[in-house]
Amino acid sequence: MSNTYVSRPSAARRSRKADLTHPGDGDADDPTSSQQTPQQQPLPRVERREAYTMIRPDEKKREKILQVARTEEENAHKRKLNKQTTPIKITPRPLGGGQSSEQEAKLRLQRENERKTRQKALEVKKKREEYRKKEKEREDEEITKKKALAREQAEKNARKDSLKKEEMRRHNVEYFESKFSGMNTQTQEDCSTSVGTLTGGLEQLSRRYPSYAPDYLSGMLISCGGSVENVIDLLDSIQ
Repeated sequence: MSNTYVSRPSAARRSRKADLTHPGDGDADDPTSSQQTPQQQPLPRVERREAYTMIRPDEKKREKILQVARTEEENAHKRKLNKQTTPIKITPRPLGGGQSSEQEAKLRLQRENERKTRQKALEVKKKREEYRKKEKEREDEEITKKKALAREQAEKNARKDSLKKEEMRRHNVEYFESKFSGMNTQTQEDCSTSVGTLTGGLEQLSRRYPSYAPDYLSGMLISCGGSVENVIDLLDSIQ
């Protein structure tokens, strides 16, 4: 079995290598060894190429926007800190101020809640009654208005019917008067009726039609030849 040995560099070689990689202080002071970097010129904001135009962002505007954003963020953080709840520092005391026990405090709280519940129920009941009262008044007012309108319409219809009947009656009276006034072909014998017959028929007609004048009834009776039935038929048809 053979052994393998690795050769190590000598001390002189190692020192020479260190001199090459790490120059001395004298080399650092040499002005020829240091390289001066030229000052970087600002690039133009608008650069035109052959197929397109490149516009670089405005650094001043960007810095201003960033400054505003940082300021707003700081203000928001301050407001958040101001709105944080602080711990309550109250000296602990017995329940109810030390003047009553826990059972008494619970009983008092229960009574207070019951009183508030009853008061709320009474308020709700009162509001409900007021609402019902207003609704009833509104309904009564509407019913009264409807009744007044119906009454007015009924009176108007009654007046129209009365005028219509009066016009029809007047028209019939004029028609029969013109008809009887033209009957001059009757003989003197037909017109001469007995006084007793005319008197009895006139009395009968006066009792039946008191609204007509006796002269008008007598004329109608004479025109009908003393026939009371014909006069009644004519007057009934007129009405």
